[in-house]
Amino acid sequence: MPKFEHGAFRRFVDGLRDCVAIDEEGVLTYLNPKFLEHLGLESETSALGRSMSELLECELLGNELAQLRSAIDSARTRADGAVTELRLAFSRAGERVYEVSIHTQQPQSGTVLVFTLKEVLTAHGVRAALEHTDRLASLGTLAAGVAHEVNNPLAYVVSNLGYSIEQINRMRSQLGGVPLPAQVREEFADNLTRICEALEEAGEGTDRVARIVQGLKSFSRSEGESRGPVNLQEVLNSAVNMAENEIRYRAQLERAFGETPLVFGNEARLVQVFVNLLVNAAQAIPEGNPQSHCIRVSTHVAESGRVVAEVSDTGVGIPSEMVDRIFDPFFTTKPIGVGTGLGLSICHGLIHGLGGNISVVSEERRGTTFRVELLPAEPEVRRTTISDRPSASRGELLIIDDEPLVLRAFRRTLASQHNILTVNDAAKALHMIEQGQAFDLIFCDLMMPGMTGMDFHALLRQADPELAERVVFLTGGAFTSSAREYLNSVPNRALEKPLHPRALRSFVSKALA
Repeated sequence: MPKFEHGAFRRFVDGLRDCVAIDEEGVLTYLNPKFLEHLGLESETSALGRSMSELLECELLGNELAQLRSAIDSARTRADGAVTELRLAFSRAGERVYEVSIHTQQPQSGTVLVFTLKEVLTAHGVRAALEHTDRLASLGTLAAGVAHEVNNPLAYVVSNLGYSIEQINRMRSQLGGVPLPAQVREEFADNLTRICEALEEAGEGTDRVARIVQGLKSFSRSEGESRGPVNLQEVLNSAVNMAENEIRYRAQLERAFGETPLVFGNEARLVQVFVNLLVNAAQAIPEGNPQSHCIRVSTHVAESGRVVAEVSDTGVGIPSEMVDRIFDPFFTTKPIGVGTGLGLSICHGLIHGLGGNISVVSEERRGTTFRVELLPAEPEVRRTTISDRPSASRGELLIIDDEPLVLRAFRRTLASQHNILTVNDAAKALHMIEQGQAFDLIFCDLMMPGMTGMDFHALLRQADPELAERVVFLTGGAFTSSAREYLNSVPNRALEKPLHPRALRSFVSKALA
């Protein structure tokens, strides 16, 4: 029978969110539910009868066992007890810094120690988390630049693959009219088929690379606080592409996209939110058995008119006592190095900043659902992009890009239907126009050394406003704030590399119609 009377004290302490334990004459006689949860114990039976230093020996990091024992010894001899800070790695809470308060009771029958463990944010912890966030921001900037550089070679790879497939298919269709022995014709046709299949598989690979790069651009794009209509399905697809490597070894991905209007938001920030939710969902599921688990991404319109996106998983779930803290800054259930505790807090701030709401429903060992509600966007007035000036079906096209292979790919794709002039220097192109050379349509790379596409367009607006309306920007990712602001300030279209030959020819035909 323990000497310490639990009674009303136990009823009170059972409900505390801090870890509490009772030591009577050197052995533990009580641990509250929060302490048991941190230790990963279903009941206190296995912990009772042990000393506090024995109980925490496996959880203590570094040489802090001696520090704990010293604090306990000090508390036994001092009426005001003792306080110390310890780093502990609990199985359910991960590595944390705790303030350990030891309060001394002196009942007639002997010394009783009351231990209270309260999680604290040290200056070191805050600094480490902020440094991690700063590194993530730097990686975002780097990723945007990499995306831009990848898209330039990807543009001519995609274009040339598409062109090659079209030409091989044309040769196959013409083969029947060529006077060849039947065996030779059959062998030649089989070879063309295999070549075409190989090129189509390569095309599927470039499409996948393009989707990944698009996700990187959406995630890392620096757009300041610009907000407007955003296609939620495109945001979710970009987020899925970025989180795919985390998901594929843990769960099957299910998409259930209902018809929704455009939402009010910022594309980059929304991608950031859903990448975070998808990665969290994946990390809540153990690796190795993806057929038994599912991550579901769905959208629908609520009765309130708000657009709802949900990310659900069949993972370990969140303990009920932690759900209320899940959006608190620096709170995380992940071990150190896996999470900073900032992700969900940032998501919460971003969504609420857009006038939306984010909430969570979870059940241990059953799974978790995050629900994001967003405001529908106001209808956007469509801007004119190409002048209605009549043009011949065979147009005079100017292509400006500093990548020679991009210029060759554009020429190869369009030369059979239009007259093409390619230039790798925007200043030279501007000089040609000033000398009187006319064009029906001008494709101009946005980011180039020397004179940029923005500089070219601004000068052309002064010299020939009508022709400036027929400029179409090409971009591998407008990742600078000035580029994004310029695109938002002018009515001209911006096409993102890479472009499939059919899509490019279709765009030109419509623009010149």
